Amino acid sequence: MEDQKLYILEDNIISATALKHFLNLKFGENLEITTFIDGASLLAEVDANTAIVIIDYDLKGEQSDKLLIAIKNINPKTEVIILSNNEDIGLAIETFRKGANSIVMKGQHTNRILASRIYKIITYPAELLVSTLGINKMLALFILCVVYIGIVVYVGMAILNR
Repeated sequence: MEDQKLYILEDNIISATALKHFLNLKFGENLEITTFIDGASLLAEVDANTAIVIIDYDLKGEQSDKLLIAIKNINPKTEVIILSNNEDIGLAIETFRKGANSIVMKGQHTNRILASRIYKIITYPAELLVSTLGINKMLALFILCVVYIGIVVYVGMAILNR
């Protein structure tokens, strides 16, 4: 099974590299993490396997809200997290209306907050099984692994039988 993709759009290369390094330490085995410094490069890569996109709202020369809408048009299931220095509640509401799944204010604990949100996104299927069926979390993860393997085998067999 191909890794899910996490994209970071940050025009500050130092910040983007530091965030990528931090997230690789946390999720490198579960997510393919790539950084971009401009919206056009990002949009060229967004596809059905793009699980999460982190966008710096304060990009130089780019309109983050238009990028957000374009990402959701390409893949509505992509979870979009906006990073912002602006604490304006009106901006936050408008960003949610345009499809953002989360907004994180830049600050001292930004990386930990992002890691927490990403963890919730990638463990959501297991959490859904635990909460709806009341089963053990390890059993839920086992069931999901069996389902994923079944899908891969089914697709592989379909390709071989062509």
